Amino acid sequence: MIAADSDKPLAKGAALVTGGGRGIGRACCLALARAGFDVAVNFFRNEAAARQTAAEVEALGRKATLHQADLGEVNQAMSLVEQVLKAQGRLDVLVNNAAMAPVTPITEITPQEWERVMAVNLEGAFFCAQKAFVHMCAAGGGRIIFISSQAGQAGGVFIGAHYVSSKAALLGLTKSFAKSGAAHGVLVNCVAPGQIDTPLTKTFPPEKVSQLTAQIPLGRMGSAREVALVVAFLASPAASYLTGATIPVNGGMLMT
Repeated sequence: MIAADSDKPLAKGAALVTGGGRGIGRACCLALARAGFDVAVNFFRNEAAARQTAAEVEALGRKATLHQADLGEVNQAMSLVEQVLKAQGRLDVLVNNAAMAPVTPITEITPQEWERVMAVNLEGAFFCAQKAFVHMCAAGGGRIIFISSQAGQAGGVFIGAHYVSSKAALLGLTKSFAKSGAAHGVLVNCVAPGQIDTPLTKTFPPEKVSQLTAQIPLGRMGSAREVALVVAFLASPAASYLTGATIPVNGGMLMT
């Protein structure tokens, strides 16, 4: 583990990014590779996108490995970390990014859809983090970064209530892991993006996107890279005195 007063960058390390093939996940993989990490790219269905991300990581001179897992299945979420440890030999950073974001109206959410969203967004994130946490404590340190959402902080009308609930839960989960990990050198933080230009937001009705963007003080959507740079900061020695925090990346949309 790097001393608190050290400016020395990590000589090497391995990071796992769940949902790493596209959008914010892909940007996190590339930002971490540029920061000197080898990267384990998790994906569920879109293997082609994950392979492209892995190729871009390797083009930056870092090792990349691919790991298919459905984080809505607890056993797969837990075994994912073991797969990464076997492939990479270590795990220094976990970015819990994978999520489902349905826009189902609150009156139309079925029990099955609710359970699936919570399974992927919350339960999968917890059990993946739990497995990584045990390893990091034994190794003497590490970083866990949850990707929440502005919707988890402020609620949402357009985005589904199940998504909002799962992302709100990650805020508390961050604090619990942070308090448990502090004595072991495991720093746990959260990033809460607002309106970000990703493949997901491109599926939203253009009029809704324009309406939401008009409310952002900076007057534009953010980029996935802008979120990823905050993630890379949290994984770096520069964040050695930061744990249990939620960093909003929302262009000033939500000020607390």
